[in-house]
Amino acid sequence: MATRKFVTAINCIDGRVHLPVINWFKTAFDAQFVDHITEPGADMVLSGGSTDKLEAIKQKVLISINAHDSKIVAVVGHYDC
Repeated sequence: MATRKFVTAINCIDGRVHLPVINWFKTAFDAQFVDHITEPGADMVLSGGSTDKLEAIKQKVLISINAHDSKIVAVVGHYDC
């Protein structure tokens, strides 16, 4: 059986961007599955959010890395967020 290839997206909660992100990961990295860690305005949270929110995102990323062996993590933003 082929190895399942997971990647991780720290993404806005906005559902309009999820499918394009999945498609991009599949094309760019031959990913089979995308773990989504969502937060409204995720890029802003990462650049200056509360310590609690940053820690929560970090813990979720670690789950994706440790449980799914994700080797790629991307921060995703969109223009009207």
